[in-house]
Amino acid sequence: MTVSVTVSVQLCGNQNQQTVDQAFIDSGIVKDLGIKLPSDGLNLIEVKYSSASVSCGTELKSLQTAEKPMIKYPTKSNTLYTFMMLDLDEPSPSLPTFRSVIHWLVINVKRDDLQSGFNIYSYLIPVPTPNMGAHRYVFMVFEQPKEFAIGSNAMIAVGSKFNVSEWASQNKVFGPVAGNYFLGKNP
Repeated sequence: MTVSVTVSVQLCGNQNQQTVDQAFIDSGIVKDLGIKLPSDGLNLIEVKYSSASVSCGTELKSLQTAEKPMIKYPTKSNTLYTFMMLDLDEPSPSLPTFRSVIHWLVINVKRDDLQSGFNIYSYLIPVPTPNMGAHRYVFMVFEQPKEFAIGSNAMIAVGSKFNVSEWASQNKVFGPVAGNYFLGKNP
């Protein structure tokens, strides 16, 4: 008897050809956010700005991120998602006293169509504190257990010092199931 097993590994597309999981671990994202990675691995969120694509640690300048990017990620049918973008390093990577700052938060997303969801925080252009080092801007997707009611706890997210793991636990979301990040510099 022959058994066939297919393993799907999500690569970042960066020059190291890391898995998304490994990139999140190596960059300190997992530790700094206190998140747990799914046992079957983190999927890659495709993030495309008009002048650049994001690939687990791509360095971008503020001008390159001035417009909202195109977002795409693997989805399941009949599943709602929460999408978020965070700055982990405000005001500086060495002293991130405002970790994490929400730059974009959308709930009740159908598939990967962010316009189908409800914007809690509209896209905020990443502008890291000048000359303080590169900030990690992290994109993550969580699976929702149900549709969140407008005005629910899912919406009571502060703009800075946002605790992702606490929010995920309170709202019983699964994940993150997908992620990506870039390093933002100014200048």
